[in-house]
This record gives sequence, C-alpha cells and structure tokens, in this order.
Amino acid sequence: ALEAGSALHIQACLPFLYPALKAHKDTQLCMVAVGIIRDISRALGDQRVQYAGAFMNVLLENLQSNVLNRNVKIH
Repeated sequence: ALEAGSALHIQACLPFLYPALKAHKDTQLCMVAVGIIRDISRALGDQRVQYAGAFMNVLLENLQSNVLNRNVKIH
C-alpha cells in the first residue's frame, strides 16, 4: 500500500522500526520489521538510497547476532 510519495511518512516510522529490528529475543517482531524494510525499499524505488546505509547496518548486526533466531536471518 506504500507508494513513492510516502517518503515523508517513513521518517516518522523509523524510531519504531529500528528498535523492532534490534529486538533479537522477539522473533516475530524482528521478522515483521525485516518485512517492513523490504516493503519500504520496494515502495521508495530510487529514494531508498537515503535509508539504505542505516537499514544495511541494522540488518548486518542481525546477521551477526548469536541471539537472533535463525528463521529471521533467512528473511
């Protein structure tokens, strides 16, 4: 349901999205957050570049985590 014009609203969601991504003990929450990043990136198209660095840093932290459930890492 996101469109390229939604970039302004995404900025308001980021303070909630990053902690959800870092909730390594809550598998479901983390999986949903990864899905949201996928949807945001797809919807923003070329505008995703401004968020890509921050998203990738958090996703790489997730891949390196020993606590995070393996199923989240697959997503």
